[in-house]
Amino acid sequence: MKIKIVFSGLLVLLVALMFGCSVPSGPICGNGICSTGEDLTCPQDCGGVPESVARTAWKSAEPFGIVDWAQSGNTLTVVLKNNTASTLTYTGMSLGSNVQNDSNAIMAAYSTQIITFTTVECMAGSKYDYSKSDILIKYNSESINDKVMSGVADIVGTC
Repeated sequence: MKIKIVFSGLLVLLVALMFGCSVPSGPICGNGICSTGEDLTCPQDCGGVPESVARTAWKSAEPFGIVDWAQSGNTLTVVLKNNTASTLTYTGMSLGSNVQNDSNAIMAAYSTQIITFTTVECMAGSKYDYSKSDILIKYNSESINDKVMSGVADIVGTC
């Protein structure tokens, strides 16, 4: 009887070791560790889109691109570019319900405009992140007023 119990236990252990103990070979999304290869695919581990990826996405966006940005203290500065061959009238930009710029600027084709926002204080060395879902750029084209462009990427960086 004891031999059957020991043999059965060994058999269960052998089966568990052969079939039930696989070790993942690649990065594991959701484990709280930003592993190589996860920076673009696992925002919960890596904290969102890398700044270089966001900057690339914004530079080529249309009708407006953002060619540069930086935050110091409670001021975020954005360099907005009209990426079209037409004149557009910038009428405002929002980075969320409490961060807005409602100035007006007529922007010739491919011209830039510096836009500033008063935001929450950002300490030197701290990260900031304005979600693309909160970013709206309001403008008028030559034939249609009150157009809105949604964000194409987050605006992220380090103060």
